[in-house]
Formats: sequence, C-alpha cells, structure tokens
Amino acid sequence: SDETGVISNLEEQNLLQKINNNAVKLEDYVNGSAKRGIVSGLSEAFTISKETKNKLIANDVNNKNIIKPLLQGRDIKPYQTIKPHKYLIFIPWHFPLHNDNSIIGASASAENEFMSKYPFIYKHLLQFKDKLSNRNKVETGIRYEWYAMQRYASDYYHEFEKPKIMYQVFQVKPCFMYDTDGLYCNNSMWFIPSDDMVLLGLLNSKMGWWLISKYCTAIQNGYQLIWKYFSQIPIVSGDENLRKQITELVNKIISLKKENSSANTSNLESQIDQLIYQLYKLTEEEIKIVERG
Repeated sequence: SDETGVISNLEEQNLLQKINNNAVKLEDYVNGSAKRGIVSGLSEAFTISKETKNKLIANDVNNKNIIKPLLQGRDIKPYQTIKPHKYLIFIPWHFPLHNDNSIIGASASAENEFMSKYPFIYKHLLQFKDKLSNRNKVETGIRYEWYAMQRYASDYYHEFEKPKIMYQVFQVKPCFMYDTDGLYCNNSMWFIPSDDMVLLGLLNSKMGWWLISKYCTAIQNGYQLIWKYFSQIPIVSGDENLRKQITELVNKIISLKKENSSANTSNLESQIDQLIYQLYKLTEEEIKIVERG
C-alpha cells in the first residue's frame, strides 16, 4: 500500500500508536511539503566563489539580483546561522521572462533578454555552453534552455527568500537550522517553508531523532530523510504554554550561536528535550524507550 511501514518492537509500536492517536503527520502540520535544494545540472557553471561574485557585481551592480548565497549540506550545523562561502548564479527557466506564463518551450526571446540585461553573467555561462547544452535535452518533449537551471526549481524559487527550516538529507545526528537570510542550497539539502520554532526544536531533539529513526531509511550510522517517509513522522501541537517555553529556548540558542558558533548550548537543548517529552505527554518509562534509541 501507500502507507509507510515502521519496523519496531511491540513496546515501541505501542508508544507510536499512542503518539499517532494525538498527532498529525508532518506534511499536514506544515500544510504542504518540503522543498528540494537546487539541481543546476552543472555545478561548475552556476556555483561561484566569493571572489567571482565580487567581480561580477563590480562589473555590473545589477548582477547581485541573481547571485544568491549558497549553502552546501556539509556547511550546516543545528540551530546555527551560517555565512556561506559559495554563491549561486540563479537563472530560472525562461529567465528573465520567467513570470510570463504565455511562454511555451525554449524561448530565444528569453535568452536574448538575458544576454542584454546581464551580459557579464551571460559571458560567464557561455564558457560552459557545450556542457550545459548536453544536460538532459528532453523533458516531456520540451528542450532545455542551455543557460538556465533545471526546470522544476522555477516553480518554488521564491520560497528560498522566506523564513525556513533547512536540513541535510543524510543525517547521522539531528541537523536542522533556521534561515531568514534568503539562503539557497544545493540538493544535498531540503527545506521546510516554516518559521515554527517549536518544530525546529522538535526536529533537533532526542524525540525528533527517535521519530526519524522509526520512519526514515537507515544509512550507515544515520538516516536518509526522504520526504515520502520523513513527512509521515507524527507531530503534536500540544499545550500553548509548553510551546511558548520551547520557542523561547530555541530563539535563545539561535541568538547564542549567532554571537558565537562554538557556544555551548547543551543545557538549553536538554531543557528542550524535556519540554518536548511533555508536549508528547510521555511517561518516564516511555522517555526511557526514546532515549534507548
């Protein structure tokens, strides 16, 4: 069936049943789905260094409109605000006419407009034209525009600019961060368009990791957070007073990590763990089940 199977012992099954009776699936909790990071089809063309970014902007200040800060999965740590070392030249499908729904198929007019508005970036990409042109040439009968990103990203690129929870797809321990700086990411990461600090605290907690371990695919020393399965983990709304306390602690951790990335926040994280257990109304015995892993 389409239902997600969970392999666990009877003790864990009973706990999961109790939780599910008072919870909603993550996909319902966030009223949507997580979004995949950018797949450019040729990283060497679209991913640039800080030096190249500065050079392109020095050539034409308008270039900054389509150069985005880029995170790669290995860069992120729980709760931390990250200053990226790489940047992304973001060219949506049919750019810069991408908001014109009347355009169908590869558009020479879009390419000419791009070349006119952003000549230096066009020249940068031109050196990769052969490789870019040899990417997937056909998608449902539509030819790729050689200078643009893979087509799907055009459907939700504006979500990158909004507050969001970003996470690694492959995790050996909880690794979820919060972004309000309009960071983009490659496809080793996904993001949930949400500013819910309780959700961020839960996903980084012992309880969140236990739920991930029950629903997501195991890999060496960790789990693969494929949305089909990750989206099924049960989330409780819980008591508003508890939610307020969790939100305050999460915001405090984010603030401390922003001031000093090496700040020790283990005590605050432990407090969040205990509040999450209360949110899920776990008994002492049930907490032991979770903490045994």
